[in-house]
Amino acid sequence: MLILMQFTGIHKFSLYNFCNYCCNPLRSGYPKCIALNSCKKITGRIMSRYIYVDNSNVFIEGKRVSAVNKGLSLSVSEATRSKILDDEYRIDFGKLHTFLANGDTSGIKKAVLFGSRPPANDSLWNIARTAGFEPKIEDRNVANQEKRIDTGITTAMVKDAYTTIDKNNDLIVLVAGDGDYIPPIEALIGDGYSVEVVFWDHASADLKSASSRFRSLDPHLRNLQF
Repeated sequence: MLILMQFTGIHKFSLYNFCNYCCNPLRSGYPKCIALNSCKKITGRIMSRYIYVDNSNVFIEGKRVSAVNKGLSLSVSEATRSKILDDEYRIDFGKLHTFLANGDTSGIKKAVLFGSRPPANDSLWNIARTAGFEPKIEDRNVANQEKRIDTGITTAMVKDAYTTIDKNNDLIVLVAGDGDYIPPIEALIGDGYSVEVVFWDHASADLKSASSRFRSLDPHLRNLQF
């Protein structure tokens, strides 16, 4: 029954996502894909990825998750309310790049890192370039706040979808956790694209539900650390 529902679109999973859920040998307890009769028929196909990362979003929230992991706070919500961060935590761009590609970076067609210019220091973005990301940098406003990051990611993601991305063979990967991304994701999935959201567990619940698939960073907190 589950297989029939997935193929009729009720769960919105593409063939790629379907096979990850039912055939991936790392996910014990899921039956073989009897409707397709062969896992290799899908998993053997290389799916190219277009990746869009909200750098500050994933970085700051990672500091909160690490604070909870180290016992500095009881929960992420408490860490947010009390402004508790693990300031020692850093994400390794190279490890993140490889993780988002499921270990095969040859399948990445585009990987863009959106963020704000660090005061008088662009070395962060040079490291990102070396790791394989294309930085898109916005200057902060007079109050030292980020601007145009969400809209920049949405614009790039949607533009690429309708000009470059092959909806039948490519996967859009969004690394962000804000509910502001729900409308463009719903629109893209409604038009037949597959959109994977990658973020910490406390990402917007509605954003998780809107995506084709959600992949949590929490189990990889230390593996992704610089």
